[in-house]
Amino acid sequence: MAESIGQRQAYRKWGLVMLSAVGIIYLLNRHQPHLNNYLPYVILLACPLLHLLMHKNHNNDKNKDGSGHHH
Repeated sequence: MAESIGQRQAYRKWGLVMLSAVGIIYLLNRHQPHLNNYLPYVILLACPLLHLLMHKNHNNDKNKDGSGHHH
């Protein structure tokens, strides 16, 4: 059977998701004491990263009436 390009990309995407899930489960089960040592740093680094990602299009979202108010 001939597979379309879209199906191949979907299979690759799900394969990557499954491989990532297995890796995360392995890390949580086998290396939890090590991960607990780094957890505060991960949280501190995640905050600015999420802030940048959440405000990515903040300046591009101007109102048409020119009031400058957001939402």
